[in-house]
Amino acid sequence: MLWGQRGNFLSVPTDCPQRDERLGWTGDILAFCRAATYNADVNGFFCKWLGDVRDGQREDGAFYDLAPRVWGNEVGNAAWAEAALVVTWNTYLMYGDLRIIEENYDAMERFMQQRATQVFDGYKYNGGGITHGDWLAPEGNEPGKKRCIAVCFYAYSARLMQKISEVMAKYHGKKYEQKALEYKTLYTNIKKEFQTRYINSDGTLAQDGQTTYLLAQI
Repeated sequence: MLWGQRGNFLSVPTDCPQRDERLGWTGDILAFCRAATYNADVNGFFCKWLGDVRDGQREDGAFYDLAPRVWGNEVGNAAWAEAALVVTWNTYLMYGDLRIIEENYDAMERFMQQRATQVFDGYKYNGGGITHGDWLAPEGNEPGKKRCIAVCFYAYSARLMQKISEVMAKYHGKKYEQKALEYKTLYTNIKKEFQTRYINSDGTLAQDGQTTYLLAQI
C-alpha cells in the first residue's frame, strides 16, 4: 500500500502509475485520501492539489472528474466530483489545519449550488451525474442503481458541508452557523425523499447491491 501511494502521489494523486493514463481521477483519491493521511504527512500535498481542483471548477460550480483537468469532459459525476469535499474534510480532520477549509469553502458552496439545480424525474434531490456509478461493480451498474448512488453522495455532501460549516462558525462567526443549519436541513430533506424513492415497505432497497446498501447507511 505504501508503494502504491508513492507511485501515485507524484505532484498530483493519480489513478495508476503503471500505464499511460496516470491522470488525477478524483474518484480514486476520494476513496483513498483518509488512508493516505495515516501513511504520510500529506497536508501540503492535498492543499496544493485542491488548488488544481478549484482551477478546473466550471462556472456553474461543477467539479471535473479529473484534477488537474488535462483531458476529457467528464464533469460533476457522483462519487468523483465530491472528492473536493471529502479530501478537504478528511485532511482537516487529521491535521486540524483550518487553512484547507478556508481556501475551499466558497468553491464547495458553488458545487452544492450546482447540485441543487438537478431537479428532474419528479424528484428534487438527484445528486450528480451517473457516468461512472458503481465503477466495475460485479453485480451490475444499471442507470437506476447509479442514480441511487448519486442521491446517497448528495446526502453525504450535505452532511459534510454541515460539519465544515460548523468548524467555520467557530472561527468566523454566526454566518456559518446559519449555513450549517441549512445544510442539516438539506440532508434531512434528501434523506426523506430517498426513503420514499428507494426503500420498500419491507425495508429492503429498490436498488439492490452491496454498494447501495452500504451507502444507504449514510
